[in-house]
Amino acid sequence: MKPKIVSTLWHSLYNLLMQLKYKQLTLGHSVKIVNSTFGHHVYIGDRTTIYRSHLDACSYVGENSFINLTNIGKFCSIGPRVMMGMGNHPTRTFVTTSAYFYAPKGAKPFNCFADKLYFEQEHQPIAIGHDVWVGAGALLMDGVTVGHGAIIGAGAVLTKDALPYGIYGGVPAKFIKFRFPDEDIAFLLQAQWWNRPMTWLRENYCLLHDIQTFKSNT
Repeated sequence: MKPKIVSTLWHSLYNLLMQLKYKQLTLGHSVKIVNSTFGHHVYIGDRTTIYRSHLDACSYVGENSFINLTNIGKFCSIGPRVMMGMGNHPTRTFVTTSAYFYAPKGAKPFNCFADKLYFEQEHQPIAIGHDVWVGAGALLMDGVTVGHGAIIGAGAVLTKDALPYGIYGGVPAKFIKFRFPDEDIAFLLQAQWWNRPMTWLRENYCLLHDIQTFKSNT
């Protein structure tokens, strides 16, 4: 049997086991999952790779995305073709940016020269808060933190941390504005509605349609 067929069958079996293990985990076609964990009611779109990451409850990732070494909170909306954790290359002191000179011998898919890893910052964890929206085609560089309620615009390249409830866009991504006034942001960060029981959220979902209504009933 050809290696590609074996790999496809293995991932199909592994995905089935993941769906049996995690409540309401929905996977699209040709999804690849490696060393990752999930909360309940998570959706992963077609041809997306989730590698060494965690997606918490009620979050989804669109098709053709790559998520590596990333912790994603609850109720997050990750669009299609989003890239997180693609890895860094040295840009200072090293003469070259090529992995051949800092990655250990035998490092896949290359046969590198070095006897050990000489660039420790090649992969740094990414932290995504709760209720974050990352638009289609966005790229999040290794090591960034995205605060609760933030929005990263479509096609943005986020190279620095994003503040809670901030809106960011562009290449490189820049702060545009906050979604709410300071007092409302402080209230939402303290209220932490995403940690409410699912029964409460189902029964009171209309309260989240308007922040002032939510504030007056919380």
